[in-house]
Amino acid sequence: MNTYFIHQEGQSLGPFSIGELRQRKITPNTPVWSEGMDSWVSAKEVAELQFLFRSTPPPLIKPQVLPKPEEKVMPESPKTKEKKKSNGWVYVLFVIIVCISIAVFTYQQIRIDTLESDLTEQTDSLKDIRRVSDSRQTEIDEMKQEELMRQKEEKRISLTKQIAELNTQLDAEKAKLDKINEFQFFRSSEDKVQQVTAQQDVVNSLEQKIEALKKEQQENE
Repeated sequence: MNTYFIHQEGQSLGPFSIGELRQRKITPNTPVWSEGMDSWVSAKEVAELQFLFRSTPPPLIKPQVLPKPEEKVMPESPKTKEKKKSNGWVYVLFVIIVCISIAVFTYQQIRIDTLESDLTEQTDSLKDIRRVSDSRQTEIDEMKQEELMRQKEEKRISLTKQIAELNTQLDAEKAKLDKINEFQFFRSSEDKVQQVTAQQDVVNSLEQKIEALKKEQQENE
């Protein structure tokens, strides 16, 4: 493609391609020159540039639109109708199965929630029972402790009373022993020894009983 110089606004410009010449908005009388030309000529005299100055476009040839062929609706065969009917029943059966599955799942979920609620209530009830049982056991232990203390106190009082009684009895038997040792008339030496020995055995027995009670009293404390 040739390039052209133009003479515009009192100066020579270029070279320009044909596309650039269109942007420059040259007129038919704009002087142009290209390599191989003897002299400047008007742009309208150059065959390659004449299309730049056409004021009317060529006629538009509309493409011929062919009519669409009519679609022939083929009548459905009995097999096709039967197949559609079968597919319809399959779809209905599928919907029924889905609904049943949803209902079963919902029922199971409700049942699980109910069982969990019952289990929670039973757990809480067992906790309450255990709490009451522990409280009752504490009361029983306290009562046992109080009863044990009461029994120990009663035993201590009883032992103290027995020791006091035995001490009184011991004092009386010791006094009796002293009298036997002092009494000299109407008995032989042998009789005196027998009487003193017998009385001393009584005193010793009482003393042993008192010591045993005191030991028991210490163990009870």
